[in-house]
Amino acid sequence: MRPPSRAVVAVVSALLTVLLAAGPVVAQTPPAAPLFIASTPYGASVILNGVVLPGTTPLLVNELDEGFHRLEFSRDGYQDRAIDVLADGSRLLDVDVILSPRLIAVVTPAGHSAVHPGIVGTTATPMLLPPGDYRMRQAEASLRIEPIYPRQSLIDGLQFAVPFFMLVAASLALSESLNPRDTRLPVSIETLTATSVAVGLLATDIALHADRRAFRRQTIGGQSPASSRVYLSATVESLFEFAVTAEADGDLALAAAVHRRMVREHPDSRRVPQSLYRAARIELTRGAYRQAESLFLELVTHYPTPDTYDLALRNLADLYEITGRYQEAIEQIDRMVFVDPAVPRELMIQRREVLATNLNGL
Repeated sequence: MRPPSRAVVAVVSALLTVLLAAGPVVAQTPPAAPLFIASTPYGASVILNGVVLPGTTPLLVNELDEGFHRLEFSRDGYQDRAIDVLADGSRLLDVDVILSPRLIAVVTPAGHSAVHPGIVGTTATPMLLPPGDYRMRQAEASLRIEPIYPRQSLIDGLQFAVPFFMLVAASLALSESLNPRDTRLPVSIETLTATSVAVGLLATDIALHADRRAFRRQTIGGQSPASSRVYLSATVESLFEFAVTAEADGDLALAAAVHRRMVREHPDSRRVPQSLYRAARIELTRGAYRQAESLFLELVTHYPTPDTYDLALRNLADLYEITGRYQEAIEQIDRMVFVDPAVPRELMIQRREVLATNLNGL
């Protein structure tokens, strides 16, 4: 057998050199992209591929693997909804779904009407109510409908329990005052127990009555989804516009207060992220760093949206740099997803390097 020629040996040697220089072949990991999840209204729970995500909408999934994914939305009083999304790894995903109220139609005979606090339904215009317990009474040519508070039975029971235990505690206390005992305790264990039970039941009764008032405020005028949404939208928009006008007029304290009020009173409004951002910016401008930090953190943690997330993180980085907290400033830049053109990736990378230099110089 003839040995291989020098030319063949040289070619094989060159190929081996190239392969060895290239190193081992590593499988490419499919790219991942962030996913913003929102719903109208906010406050929906979300299941991603069978896993319940912490918190409620709006949400941010920082890295979503390439491929198809299943999103399931649920919220009390609304119909569940599920959608499929395709992530290709090359672009950010922004999913926003509209949830439909779960309703019951009440239709009355011709010439009759259905009456609910704040709403009137007729044969031509059925009354739409969410699921729940209602008390219905026939009154001449109308059907009167009243929502029943879910814990009404507890309130009814406490109407007898609270006076009874208060009477027992008072009787024991009176008996001990007339016939004092020679003990170290000012009152007996029996009196103390009866008084504690009476106070506990009274506190529960007060809390339930407050909750029932809130329930009635929510249901009166709010059982017709169309009218309630219009009213709520008008209220939110009027508050937001009032705050923006106050900003333009230079009354920053008033503007910040109104933005905070809207966040507090309408936490499910789509205006909340903008109000949080504007209120935080006002506090930052005024030098109220602690208040600004709290508002920005609430925004990025509980209301992550594409139009405010990166901006809030950039402002947090500004705040931490001003106060000399360089490591925390770097961490905010690392959290960015760079969806907002106003926060360019290249500029923030350069800024991170400067912050790292400042940190190392401490």
